[in-house]
Amino acid sequence: MSLTRDAVFQQFELFQSSNDPERDIRPLVRAVKEHFRHGATVSDMGPCLAVIWFSVTDYEHPWYVRLWGQFFVRLVRLLSLKRPLWNDFHMCLWMLSRDQHYVCELHRHLATAIRKRRYDQASSGHWMITSVCQQDNEFKSAWNLATAQHGEIF
Repeated sequence: MSLTRDAVFQQFELFQSSNDPERDIRPLVRAVKEHFRHGATVSDMGPCLAVIWFSVTDYEHPWYVRLWGQFFVRLVRLLSLKRPLWNDFHMCLWMLSRDQHYVCELHRHLATAIRKRRYDQASSGHWMITSVCQQDNEFKSAWNLATAQHGEIF
């Protein structure tokens, strides 16, 4: 594992474990930017893009920073739409926020993958959902609510 990847995971853990409602996302964003500069792998892209998206949509930034961040994530999404990295993107958004909205977005994303026969996305998403539900009761409750509202997909 690279030093920059380790730094991202360390900052992610610090951010996620903070109980402070005013928690500072800037150290995590700096770690992600540094990781991108040092060659983030495809498997790192989903969580790193989620950090950028979460930062520019849920925290105050100047308009040009929000615009750049959203443009960058959407461009990468357009170029790699069928890759399973978007499962990690949606899961990471939930982990950062603990917001039901992001679980519903993950559900919608996986339902679309199944409907469009993106089976690698769907099967890795199914594995991820099962694994996280076993490890995190809060996510399990949120996932059960999403399936009650929008229907079973697996």
